[in-house]
This record gives sequence, C-alpha cells and structure tokens, in this order.
Amino acid sequence: MIGAAQDSDGLEALPSLNRLNQIGSGGFATIHKNRQNEEECFKKFLRPILSPGDQARLYHLAAVDAWSRPSDLETFRTRFSWPLKLYGNTREITGFTMPLAPEE
Repeated sequence: MIGAAQDSDGLEALPSLNRLNQIGSGGFATIHKNRQNEEECFKKFLRPILSPGDQARLYHLAAVDAWSRPSDLETFRTRFSWPLKLYGNTREITGFTMPLAPEE
C-alpha cells in the first residue's frame, strides 16, 4: 500500500484507523472504511493475533487463490468477509482487508 510501513516478513502496518472511519464493531474487532478502495474495508483486531497456529490459519485463508477451485474463488471473495491482505509485523497479525458487504 502507498506509504505503509513494511515489516521484514512482508506484512505492512495497518493504516491509521479511527472512529471517524469505523463502520462496525464486534466481539473481537472493529471494521473501518478503506479510503484507498471503496470495495474493501479493514478489520482491526482488538487484540493482535499472536498464536502461530491462529496466524497460520489466517495466512491460509488469505492465500485462497492458491488452494481453491476457480469456481469457488469468486464466492469466497464476494459473499464472505474473506481476508484479502493481512497486516501486522513479525510477532503479530493486527488486522486484514476484506470485501465490503453489499447493502442488501
């Protein structure tokens, strides 16, 4: 992303997110508008993901194009809050981008 700090493992830091661009919240995360892409939003974890097992599962989900059938890929990316790109650093995952849910 433009101007984002990138860590040695390839993850970038989440951009600055605040209540002005927050569009939702839940039990373990807040959801924010992505000002760079109107079709995506950010999910920011209230507590970073530190467990190697949980991190591995998120990396696997974000790499959906490497393991899913092409016919399923569109469904995953358009009908679910599917992780598109992970953010964080070498120790933790702090959030990810995901498709913005349709109004209906």
